[in-house]
Amino acid sequence: EKLLLSAINNWEAKNEGNRVEDSALFVIEVSVGGGRQLKRLRPAPLGRGFRIRKGSNHVSLIVDSINDNN
Repeated sequence: EKLLLSAINNWEAKNEGNRVEDSALFVIEVSVGGGRQLKRLRPAPLGRGFRIRKGSNHVSLIVDSINDNN
């Protein structure tokens, strides 16, 4: 929901003359890709350390009106 609201706000910023209510906005494309990994060490027995890799994702959402595509 937050991603969609952010995409709509970005569309409003790029198209200042148009209103969101008047234009027929559609989600054109949604893609998810791998993001950065945070690498941490966790204490382990006998003075060793285990690696922890915390992964994240990048989500892209493209919103456009039907009138602009024609």
